[in-house]
Amino acid sequence: MLEKDIIYVYIFSTSDIDLEYDIPSFLFDKISRYKDINKRNIKLTKYNRLLKEIKKFGVDTSSFMIVNGKPHIDGLYISTSDSKLYYGFSFSLNNHGIDIEEELEGKKYNNLEKYLSNIKYDNDMDAVLKWTFEEAYSKYLGTGITKESLEEKKNIDDFYWVKKDKSYITVYKKNCLLQLRFIMTKGDLICQD
Repeated sequence: MLEKDIIYVYIFSTSDIDLEYDIPSFLFDKISRYKDINKRNIKLTKYNRLLKEIKKFGVDTSSFMIVNGKPHIDGLYISTSDSKLYYGFSFSLNNHGIDIEEELEGKKYNNLEKYLSNIKYDNDMDAVLKWTFEEAYSKYLGTGITKESLEEKKNIDDFYWVKKDKSYITVYKKNCLLQLRFIMTKGDLICQD
């Protein structure tokens, strides 16, 4: 049974994929059309593991669907993200958002830093970490990043983040006592609160 005020977060290495999938056929068919085989396998594995983990808590997943590009099960908030090194998902009875991004260098970093230069937080932080804050927040809102969401002042205490290798993993957790139950890569525990 899911506990209130807990966000369950799972992170895996992109080299850690499943070979068999138990996901709804509409989702399998949609993802199977991806031309990039690696991306296809990561997405299939991500949704396979998401549904498997949710079922462990006794949640009926028969209402699973994708609404506006976001996974949905009645009564449950779900967020997903993937990057070159990691993919992951989170679910909770509380609204939240998750994002995973790799560090950037050179021109890409400079462009991102310039784009986010007017966004201020309580402390000075890397542009990529700022971007994960904005992505996680926009997933919480369910709007994607908008001019309004970028301009909105956010409380840094509403975020939890960890840096693993060259990646930032960020969760927006407003009004929720975040307890990370699992953050894993290839089965190795990175962090457990």
